[in-house]
Amino acid sequence: MTRLNAQIQDHDAKVGPSFLMRDLAGTGLQDVWRYEILPLLAEHHYGEGVNLEARYGLATLRHQATREATDGAEGASFDD
Repeated sequence: MTRLNAQIQDHDAKVGPSFLMRDLAGTGLQDVWRYEILPLLAEHHYGEGVNLEARYGLATLRHQATREATDGAEGASFDD
């Protein structure tokens, strides 16, 4: 959530933790991301031509975390 919200420039559009307050076993996290979080952000960016997967996608954020961890960035983890 921290990494996601860092990408969102509009403070009022930031995503809260309630999306993740459920059983996320198996594909739960991916499903929440694809069917709840990304559609919310799509509505926020309607008509702007933003590539949601490239900016907010789970794989993108995980890649950033891996890159930061490799670079020795402080506080980088997959839990964010």
